[in-house]
Amino acid sequence: MVQTMTLHTGPVECVALCGAGAVLATGGQDTNLVLWAVEYSEHIQAPMVTPLHVITRHCATVACVWLCPALNVVASGDVRGTVLLHRIHDRGYEGCIMPTPATGPARVSSPSISPNGRHSSCTSPCQSHSPSPTPSPAPSPGPIVQ
Repeated sequence: MVQTMTLHTGPVECVALCGAGAVLATGGQDTNLVLWAVEYSEHIQAPMVTPLHVITRHCATVACVWLCPALNVVASGDVRGTVLLHRIHDRGYEGCIMPTPATGPARVSSPSISPNGRHSSCTSPCQSHSPSPTPSPAPSPGPIVQ
């Protein structure tokens, strides 16, 4: 074991590491999204991971997470179908996408945002981001609420 990180109070359901490897995000059954700083050193074989922010806005298990450091955005989806958008470096709240009454709650996985930050989408389920996904219909993106 390289390092134990203990900010979550329950099992971790999803993990994302940005392409450059400087930011790690974890989401769990405790409904928290945790952003971590990852630091590499020539003198240490394993990277050092330290907490940046704990985001507590989800009301259900965080099932997936997506990072885009170029846009300074983290998107996280929960098992009820809500996707939250936050800024990475100051954890500022950007908004959310909620399921419509017609679709009802559905487990969200694989949130994605276009390179220009103007479009988003979600699919469900995605086994690569969740250890035990429950198949459900894909939610349609609801209104963006700020």
